[in-house]
Amino acid sequence: MKIETRSALVSLGAEEIDLGGNEPIRLDQEPYLWLVEAGKVEIFAVSTARQARGPRTHVATVSAGRMLMGIQDRKTTQKASFLTRKKTERSAALLAVGSPDTRLLKVPIQVFVELARDLDHVPEICAGIERWL
Repeated sequence: MKIETRSALVSLGAEEIDLGGNEPIRLDQEPYLWLVEAGKVEIFAVSTARQARGPRTHVATVSAGRMLMGIQDRKTTQKASFLTRKKTERSAALLAVGSPDTRLLKVPIQVFVELARDLDHVPEICAGIERWL
């Protein structure tokens, strides 16, 4: 990320946080995106029914300079069973776990949108989103 972009984000309200392996964050909890400034982040899929505890499925490793965004799954499915036809909530979340010395820039979505209005930042923002997807 360019120094100008980082400075603009911080001036608009983004904050620097440390992400240790002992304090993972769920990426679907709040309206934020995160920029990895140092270290690396392991991304896992977890069941929300277990409050991010239990088995984890590794999804990706995100290195410094890349962006993270949450994805919410609110899909309701019809349970196929000859005994019942009740609807069940199937939900998963992405869990971010930092390696030692991982530092993130926590950016409120509103700040990100405000920055995206400045055409000078659009190419970098688009590239960050494309790399995440």
